[in-house]
This record gives sequence, structure tokens and C-alpha cells, in this order.
Amino acid sequence: MTEHTIQATALAALTFSDWMLKGAEPTVLASIRSMIDALQEEKSPVKEAAQEAGRALAELTDEALQRAWTQAFCAGGTSVTPHESVALTGLVMQEPRDDVLQWMYEAGLAPSESMHEPADHLGVMLAFWARLLMADVMLDAAHRFADAHLGWIGWISEELTKKQPENQPVLALARLLEAVVADFEAKAG
Repeated sequence: MTEHTIQATALAALTFSDWMLKGAEPTVLASIRSMIDALQEEKSPVKEAAQEAGRALAELTDEALQRAWTQAFCAGGTSVTPHESVALTGLVMQEPRDDVLQWMYEAGLAPSESMHEPADHLGVMLAFWARLLMADVMLDAAHRFADAHLGWIGWISEELTKKQPENQPVLALARLLEAVVADFEAKAG
């Protein structure tokens, strides 16, 4: 796996982390659009998912993307809770959260006390994964963490497809995230 690929994966993870944690703020959306443009240039399976995301976001204003994000992750019964515990057990703050915290403590990268999300929130997990990716000595840990704790992210797309099939921008971004993780796993494995 090349250093460029690892850096691109880490930057994508950080961009998606911001999107999951901060929502569709204008600066986050600018980063997402830049990431999509860059990933469309890649010669990998990620390219197709980036092209799909580019098409889904092409004509949308920031306000429309903010509404799509809010609908996806904050709007009552049809929203999706992006926590591994919810995906795997149906409840928040379960064993997956504890396991992710253990990973963070063992890596010396525990979340700050000011963090308002559980450790198994996808945004928190992606930020942690990016830190592992950027530390050369942690690449094996990054692979093991992705294998242990990022395999569930397809659940987000599945839930959104069931609950909000019309929310194409968020669905396309969720599929792009899946492609980024899958591409890393294929190259690292």
C-alpha cells in the first residue's frame, strides 16, 4: 500500500468524520466536494463511488445538503443513529462502545473529556482510524481496527435505503465511505 493511498484514506476518513460529527456545515461541505473531486481521479474501485457522489451532489445547494444530512441523522423515527452499538445491538452505549474505547486507550489516543459522542459514533471512530493511518507504526493497528469496527458501516446505507430512499446525497456519501474502507481493506489485507 503506497503512502499516497494511506494519506488519501486518512484524509477521506477525517472528512467523513467531520461530516458525521459537525453535519453539513459550509466548510465541511467544501471539504466533501474537494474529496469527491480528488477521489474521482483515483484509479480504484473508489472512483465509481466518488463519481456517484459527485452526481448526487452536483446540483444541490449547501442548504439542500444540510437538510439532507439533518433528515438522515437527526429527524426522528426515519433517521439513522450512526453508532456501532445501535447497528449491532439496537441500543446505544453497549459492548461495541467499550471495545472501541479499549482500542483508543491502548493506542494512547483516548477521546477528550469534552467529546459529546460515544466512542462508537462513526465520526469519532473515523477520526481515531485516521490517526492510526497517519502514524506509520500504527498501520497494522489501523487495518485491525477497520476489520474489527468499520465493517458495520454498510448498515447505515441499508437503513437509509429502507427509511429514506429519496435521500440520494446522503446515500451516495455513505456508499463512498463504504468504498473507501473496502478499498483500504482490500489493499491492506
